[in-house]
Amino acid sequence: MSIHPSVGETDPYLQHLERRGMLKKTGMSFDELARKMIRASGLVICEHCGKDYYHHPYASECRDDQGHPFLHVTCDGDIVKL
Repeated sequence: MSIHPSVGETDPYLQHLERRGMLKKTGMSFDELARKMIRASGLVICEHCGKDYYHHPYASECRDDQGHPFLHVTCDGDIVKL
């Protein structure tokens, strides 16, 4: 299994996200992600893939105080806080 470089080797939650392909490296800093972020419901349907925003990957560079990602990346590259 290939663990994303920013994922802790021992955190089962992050390993689970990695296995499911739910982490996406954006190449942006935390500050850039925060400036670009918009708020949306997780029930919004993506125009590109037809899935709701809950089923889009997390931006791996932006973590909460427990080290878990919380911003989603949509198919068109929007950064979304649900």
